[in-house]
Parts: sequence; C-alpha cells; structure tokens
Amino acid sequence: MDLLDSYESLSPSPIRNDVAAAVLRSIINAPPFAFAPTERDRLVQLLLRDIGDSIQRSDGKGRLPQQDIGLALLALKILGRAPAASTIISKENNLKVLLGAAETLRDVDNEAADDALRCVANALLLIEKGRATWVNLRGSTHCVNLLEKTTSPTCIFLCSRILFLSTASAASELLKGLLDHPADSTSGGTHDSNAQQDIINIISNQLDFLLSSILQNTLMSKEAMTDLLKLTFNLLCHWPKIAPDAEDSSQDSGNDVERATPELADEDRPVLGERWTKRLDGILPSLRRVFIGLPPVSPAPLAAPLAHVLHALLPIPVSDRLYSVWFPEQDVLVSNESSNIGSSNIAAIPPDTHSQVSCGSVSSTGTTLIKGKEKDGEFRGAFDRALSMLTPRLSLSSRSPSPSPQVSKEAELPPTTPEVLRRSVELLDMSLAHYLPGNVDPDDASVRRICVQEDVQLDHVLTPLVLLLTKFCKSNVSCRKCFREHILPSNLDRSSSIEGRANALGRCVRLMACVNHPQLKDAVGELLFIACDSDAQALSGQIGYGNAAGFLFNKGILSAPPSGSSSGASAVTDPSVNPITGMIQREQPSEPEMTDEEKEREAEKLFVLFERLEKSGGMENPIKKALHEGKLEKYTGRPNKDEDSD
Repeated sequence: MDLLDSYESLSPSPIRNDVAAAVLRSIINAPPFAFAPTERDRLVQLLLRDIGDSIQRSDGKGRLPQQDIGLALLALKILGRAPAASTIISKENNLKVLLGAAETLRDVDNEAADDALRCVANALLLIEKGRATWVNLRGSTHCVNLLEKTTSPTCIFLCSRILFLSTASAASELLKGLLDHPADSTSGGTHDSNAQQDIINIISNQLDFLLSSILQNTLMSKEAMTDLLKLTFNLLCHWPKIAPDAEDSSQDSGNDVERATPELADEDRPVLGERWTKRLDGILPSLRRVFIGLPPVSPAPLAAPLAHVLHALLPIPVSDRLYSVWFPEQDVLVSNESSNIGSSNIAAIPPDTHSQVSCGSVSSTGTTLIKGKEKDGEFRGAFDRALSMLTPRLSLSSRSPSPSPQVSKEAELPPTTPEVLRRSVELLDMSLAHYLPGNVDPDDASVRRICVQEDVQLDHVLTPLVLLLTKFCKSNVSCRKCFREHILPSNLDRSSSIEGRANALGRCVRLMACVNHPQLKDAVGELLFIACDSDAQALSGQIGYGNAAGFLFNKGILSAPPSGSSSGASAVTDPSVNPITGMIQREQPSEPEMTDEEKEREAEKLFVLFERLEKSGGMENPIKKALHEGKLEKYTGRPNKDEDSD
C-alpha cells in the first residue's frame, strides 16, 4: 500500500492515536520520487483539508488528531517544495487554512505555527500570484503583528520573509498600506482599533534586538536579520517612488517642500536614492548601529547580513535633516568647539549649517578647525545620478608603513573620522585585499576562482560599498578629506608604479582599467574622482594621466595631462612627478654611443636576417630594394688614419 492509500485509509476516529502519526512520519521521511505528481497533489489537498477540519472541530472526530497537526504541517512543508504542490497551497482557501493554523496554534504549539508560516513562505516564493492573495486575506496583518511582539529569531525570519515577498513588486498594495496608514496599515482601508504600531518602528526595534542576538551567537539571528533587511530595502526602494510627499534628495531637503509625484517616462523615472520621504527617517539610526556594530566576518568581509545593510543604507540621503544622524560625532565636536569660542563667534554660524571637521586642520591652540558643508554640482545621466546618490563603505584597517614600496600601506585615519566612514574604509580595504590579494590583476583567473567559490560577483558585492563611500565623500567635505588623506596621502611614496602596488590605492587603480567588472570599475573611478574634489587635473596628477585617461574619457572629460597648474588640496605640486605615470621622474643615465665598428656589425646582422627572410619567401629584402631604387648611397667604408692625416 502506498503512502497516499495509507493516509486515506485512516479512520475518522482511530482507536490508536499513533497510527496517524506513523503515517505522517512515513510521508515526511519519504524521498521526493516516492510520489507520482498526481498522488502528491492529491495528498497535499487532503492534508490541507484535514488540517482545517481538525482546527475547527473540538470533538476530535476528524481524520487528523489535533496533536498530529504539527506533523501534518511538517509533511505539507516538505511536499510544498515542488512548484505544483505550492500552486495548490497558494489558492485562497488553502492559504486561509494556513493562516488560521498560524493564528490558532501560536499559543499552543509554536513550532507547528512556524511550520504553517514556512508553508506560506515557500508557496509565495514559488508562486507569485499567491502574494496578492495572501495580502487580501490580511495575512500580512498577522505577520506585522507577530513581528512586533515576537522575540524568536526564527519567527522574525519567517515574518520578514513573507513580508519581503509580499512587497517585492512596486505595485504591491501592501507597500502603500504599510507606510501610508500606520494606524490601519494592512487592514485594506478598514480601521482596526488593534492595529500594530508603525512598521518603521517595528523594524528598528527588531534590528536592535537581532544585533544583540548576533553578538550572543543566537541561532537563526543572522538569517532573521538578513531577511528583515531585505524587507527594509523593499520599503526604502519602492516607497519614495510612489509617496505623494516624496522629496528630491539631490537637492537640499531641509525646506520640507512637498511635491506630488508626476507621471514620468521610464527613462526619466528617479533612480534609487534620488527621492526620499520623511516617513522613513526613523530607520536610519538602527541601520547605522547595525552597520557599525556587526562583528567582522572571515574570510569574506561582506557576507550576509552586512551586505544587506549596505543595500538598505544606499537609498538614504545625507540631507540636512539626517546629517546629525549620519555623523553624530561631528555635532559633538561642534558643540565642544562652541563651548571654547566666544558667544559672538557662535552667533556667526548659521543655525541650519552643519559644521564639518577638516582632517589635519588644527589651530594654534590645538582645536580642530570647523568648516562649512560643501556641496558639489549635480551629475548628468542616469548612472552618474545614481553614483551621486549611492556609496558603499569599504576599507582596510590602517597599518604601519612597509619598507617595500610595492606593499606600501595607506595612511592612518585621523581620530576625528566619522564612525560610518571609518567602518566603510575598513571594509573596503579588507574586501579588496580578500578578492584581489597582492598585486593581482582584477581580470586574472585567480580572482574569478575566488568569486566562483563564494558564488558572488565583484560588481554585486563591492559596488554598493564603493557607492556608499562616494556618497559620504560627496556630501561631507570632512569625509572627503579624511578618505583622500587615507588613500592619497600628501606624503605618498611615488618611487614605484601606483598601479602595481599591493594596497587599496593600487587595487583601485587596477580596477579602473579592468574589463570583467564594469560596474565596479566605474564606481571606483567615481570615488577617486570625488576624493580629488571632482577635479580631472588633480585626479590625473595623483594617479597619473595614463591611469585616469580611460575613466575621464568615459565621463566625457577630454583634458590634457596635468601641467602642474592645478591648485587645491588634492593637487600634486611636486614638479618631479611624471604626469603620465604619477611616479617621480628620475634622470636616466645616458647610454654610450655605438662605435663605427659596432654599427657595421649590427648592419651586417640586419642584412643577413633580411636575406634569410627573402629566401624563405616571407618578404623582399628592403635594403636591396632601396639600393636598386637609388634611395641609398653606396657605402665606401671608414676613412683610415693615413687618409685622415692627409
């Protein structure tokens, strides 16, 4: 008797309660090929019907005893891995059964309730149509309420996964429901007096909780944070595009001007990070804490969930309203500076201007000088606009100078460096050293092997970090100077080729000339360009025109090599630096000229080679041809000493 027949033969009220459990365990342990497609589909439908009957009936007369509902849900989860079975599960009546099981069993059997959500998550992953059905059944309400109350990483993972799938499309009704009406967010427009709190607050609280769980090595905490960050990215990515109060984050958002979202052509629609809404401001503090607080991962520094934190940070602008959240250390420095300056000087600082600390600029009294926020011009083109909005944070921890110029290390970041920039630089340096060890070429086969082993692409894993760094350097003059002093210090050793070095600068320059990683190539070039104050002459002077020419050409900047006339903090003023290579130009010892005897011997060798080529049919001897055509004069030999004396 096969398993389907065994299950169908169960009596509605078995004398022995362990009979149903034994059959369900056999289904759970059966290999995938044990069921024919039609038998599996019928078994899935029977299980769903019996689970619903067992939950609704209190007399225990159903085919499935209530104590075996957990086994039935586990069997259903395993069978639902097949797309055809998930198609059955994603039907409205069946999703309603699973929603009822998840709600009813939560106080009785947490594991069984979690298995019900696992069945839903698998079905929504495989069957896209089921996502809208789940939202219409108000299943998302249950997930948000559960996400608010639970302290189980497993439960957070399941709720986040379902909500992530339900918001994957920008057209999802759940997006507007979650963020537009927090009081009745997922109730389909009907007011619910027991509705959950704001989804942004819920996510922020759970991110902080999961960070502490990860630090304590709690099981499933990393997986839960990964999917919660995926949900966060969906909200940050899609909501500003549809929100009526969204602002243009490329401009100063401090004026809080509300604008309606016009209908735009596809090529004119805003790219990620160009628009923002105040509704999402509350997510930044927790994301910043997670970004700084996550422990390092080895060997790949940007493994999940850290990579997903970068994705979630990219759309958030560095606006006047959020400046003190991104860089709270500078507000403290400004406050300390103000306490030491007279009140008359304090009054001279505009209240809406965020002061910034200039790296290496110290007054005679030892106090760090404060400089105003610098703003750059806007970029043109969709990709340039995206680069101007986004930036990833990656860098290697500072190291002592190496005696070998080929492995020279970057300068140490100053103590006033903002924490988010410091963390970004450390991640960048570690990631570049991991994927591009030594002075290996980015297009080398060994780099591809590392990526294949880790199942990643450098364009996908490193570009977000570089984009985040670019955003910091573009929006904050202090970050720009700190990063430039780290990767392009004023005392940079220029005795060896820049592109051949085994440090972050050398790796970045080599990436600018690579072929296999086009997105990372452009992002790294943009980062160095911004670090050089968006000055093409300064960039060419720092890394050499030969290394910068390709990037500048693609950017539409056709400039000559630096002439030494460029002025500014990022310019190279040493006249001995070769403008093409960026290295110090040394005088080459002059070679002694050949004697007449040596010239004759070399000419004879060349003539013999041409004769051999002519005899082999490769070519005509060009010397003979020139002689016959009268283009050469007959050589009469060197004058002897006697002739000279005459």
